[in-house]
Formats: sequence, structure tokens, C-alpha cells
Amino acid sequence: MFVRVAIAIPSPKTFTYAVPETFVPAVAVGKRVLVPFGKRQVTGFVLEVQTETVCDQTLKEILDLPDPEPLFDPEDLVFYEWISRYYLHPLGKVLGETLPGGIAVQSDRWLCLGGSAGKADLSTAQKEMLEVVARFPAGIPLSRLRRTLGKNDVYGDLRFLGAAGLIVTEERLNRPAVRPKKEKWVGLSAEIPPGIRLTARQSALVDLLREHGEMPIGHLLELIRTTAAALRTLGKKGVLHLYEKEASRGPGSNPVIGRTENGITLNKAQAAVLDEIRKCLTSGRFSPCLLHGVTGSGKTEVYLRAVAEVLGGGGGAIYLVPEIALTAQLLSRIANRFPEREIAVLHSGISQSARYDQWKRIRRGEVRVVVGARSALFAPVRNLRLIVVDEEHDPSYKQDDRLRYGARDLALVRGRFSGATVILGSATPAIQSYFHAAEGRYRYLTLPTRIDDRPLPRVEVVDLRTERDERGLTPLISRTLREAIRKTLADRQQTLLFLNRRGFHTYLFCPDCGHVLSCPHGEIA
Repeated sequence: MFVRVAIAIPSPKTFTYAVPETFVPAVAVGKRVLVPFGKRQVTGFVLEVQTETVCDQTLKEILDLPDPEPLFDPEDLVFYEWISRYYLHPLGKVLGETLPGGIAVQSDRWLCLGGSAGKADLSTAQKEMLEVVARFPAGIPLSRLRRTLGKNDVYGDLRFLGAAGLIVTEERLNRPAVRPKKEKWVGLSAEIPPGIRLTARQSALVDLLREHGEMPIGHLLELIRTTAAALRTLGKKGVLHLYEKEASRGPGSNPVIGRTENGITLNKAQAAVLDEIRKCLTSGRFSPCLLHGVTGSGKTEVYLRAVAEVLGGGGGAIYLVPEIALTAQLLSRIANRFPEREIAVLHSGISQSARYDQWKRIRRGEVRVVVGARSALFAPVRNLRLIVVDEEHDPSYKQDDRLRYGARDLALVRGRFSGATVILGSATPAIQSYFHAAEGRYRYLTLPTRIDDRPLPRVEVVDLRTERDERGLTPLISRTLREAIRKTLADRQQTLLFLNRRGFHTYLFCPDCGHVLSCPHGEIA
């Protein structure tokens, strides 16, 4: 058996490796593999399992298969491959940057002192290098040596010292930053040996486990007065079964922000929009929608009702917000509406270990609602039926480093692959989204008024060209704004001042007449 593997290197190539007999039953698409790559050992991702014979005796074998279950399915791989082709980003790096971080294993070059003693002809830099390596009898990684010396170009001196036998190099595997968390559990044995005499405390322990079933040892020790040594003793007698079980690390408890109300009655516009969304969901086809609703029109309530419809039909949903700060507000509302065990949070603000554990729960189908910033779009949600992109116009949905992508556009692509409904919501839609809705490519849904017909904020535009201070100059703050701030402070309320520019002018103008000075050879200020 052979596997096609993608490695996180800046190349679109994939590599074929042979599978040893011991790994044949466990190998599958979506699992990580540790493979030899040149002089190193690196982590790759299985893209394809090939059972036909490959006539190449030089193929190397995979070294390890660390995952008991895949991190993604062939259906997810289709989406990742599309991203790789469209954004011209190698598939191995796409997988390395979209899957949970901190799980890659790779070897590093380590340096130790050799046995030779001739040091007379060494340069100052080579002597300094030997002194640093001598401080670490167990060896020092090459990366740390470079940092200690304060320079990157050390290979010439290393080759000289290696040829002289003064330094020995070897490849060692680094432990991944994120590993599965194990928790000790205890339960009653299937058959308790007859004739075993138990103390009163041991009998109480057995009765507790009969009533509640298996549980973590830590939780058991909180419920009853006993010790871990006593549990091990009962395990040796065959009364208890002690074992380790993988524990799930979450991002912490969900925040509670403001009041949470479930008895909300939709107004006519919200009910009409929700009916249109229901039609899209029941069609089972890819259905892009633009929800154009003014601020305070109740878009979030419509989203949550749509998520409830999806969960009621056994489907999954992804809810994207542009900023991490908005996730806490949203979670406060979602946690009050849906079971906490079915909600996962994915964004760069949570730890790598919590992200890894939640990813596996999503992949198993234990979680059906994923909430987060743009990276949550890559979550392996099973039976994905709905994707919500709130504030779809926000530029925060674009990532401009490493894998450069736009989450709003990728949401539509993933919805097309999954046959899901995609709702783009905004009070100020992006030009291209509004254009597609006007052309009929997206279903156009609208919430034109605020809840309970509350008025929109009053907006007043002040022309600073007409403003003058006591010296006859244009002031930084107009009289209208100054008086408004004074009144707000007098009422013990808050004021927010937003500055569109900091530290420079984009053009010069005359403060007397407002004339903008332009280039004499063009119209640029």
C-alpha cells in the first residue's frame, strides 16, 4: 500500500510513500504521517491511499501515524484543494495553516561536542561556537545556537568543526506543542471476583460507581473520601477497572453579557425573511442570500432562528463574525439558546490545545454549531447546512499574510460544495454583494426598519470651511461638536470621537477660502 502525502513546503508537489504492514489497517485520508524528507523527518498529510503496486524500489516508508482519527475528510479535502488552486498556495501549506496549529512533528539538527582535541588553528568565531556547544552536554539545537551567537550564517564554521571531529551533528525529533490530554477514569469491572471482602468505605465506593457509572478519578475523589492508592488496590483485586481516556479542553466558560431573552416575537419583516431562509434550507441546494438590514433591525435574531431550524433537521452551521471581540457577545446569546456541548469557538484568541480538541469534536459530529472569526470557516462541520457571515462588508474577513484569502468569498465557495445556504448580512453591504443581489445571483432579503420602529441616530454634517475661532482660523473641533460634547458630559454620558486619519494630511487647503492646492501638471492635491 502507498499514500500520497502533502508536506508544508513552498512547493505544489506531493510525495508518495510506502506504508509498512503495521500501519496498513490504520492509514486513511486526513491523517498526519511522520515521513523522512531529505535529511529531516517532517509531518505530512495523507491525501490519497493507493492500493495498486508502484514499481519504484526507492520509495521511503512512513515512520509514524500519530492520529487515531482523521483531521479532515475527502469532502473537506476538495475544499482545501480549491483554495490551493485559486489562491496559488501550495496544498501542504494550506493544510498546515488551516488545521489546528502546534500539532506538527519534525526533526531538528542538534550539535554535541566531538572527541577530537586539536583546537590550535581555530578562528575566533569557531572557538566561540565550541564554547557555546560545550555549555550543553546533552546537545543544543542549531536554531538556539544561531540565536545565542546572534548570527544565521554558521554553516561554514560548522562544516569545518564537523570535518575536524570537534562537533557531531544529529537529527532529533521535537515534541509537538499540542498533544492529546489524557485523564484517568475508573469504573467497576465487568465481573467482580467472588469472595472478595470489602470495607464499609470500599462498599460505599462500589455503590457510588454502580449508581453513577464510570467517571474521572478526580471527580470521584471529590465525591467520596478515598485515595488514588486505595483505587489501585481495588484495581489489583479485580474490583475496579482503571484506564486513561482522552479529555477535551475547551476555551473556557461562555460569557454572560447583558440580558438574554428567549421570548422574542418576530415582527412582520423578520418573519418574512425567516420564511425565505426556510425555503432555501428545505431546498437542499446552494442558496446564497444577502440580508440587507439597517442597524438594530434584528438580523441576529433571524440568524439564530435559522440556526435553530438547521439543528432541528440534524444539520450543522457556521456563524462568522469579523472581530474576536464580537464573539463574546454572540456566544452569550447562543449559549442561552442551544446546548453548550454542541457549540465550539474557533479563533486566534484561544489556546492551540483548546482549538485542537474542539476541532476533533467537530470532526466527530459532537459539535454542530461553530462560532468564530474568519478561520472558523475551515472547521470540518458534518452535514453543513448553513453559513452566516455577519457584517459581510468588514475588511477583517480578509487575511493578508501567509495564506491570503477572503472569508466572505470562501464562505460562498464552501456553501456551493456543501449544498448549504449562505447568508451575507450587513447594514451597509459591499458593492459586489449588492450588485450580485441586484442581478439576481443572490436572494435579496431586507429589514428596512429598526425593531419597534425606533428612530435611527440623527446625523449632522458640519462644514468646517465656514467655521472660525477667535483668531480667525479654522478650528480642530467645530462649535456644534464642542457644545454636543459639553452637553453629553453634563448629562454624565459618554462620547466617542472617531478619527479617520492619524499623523498626516492627504492634501493642503487654504483655511480662508477652502481652496485645495493641486499639482500644476495634474489634478492630484
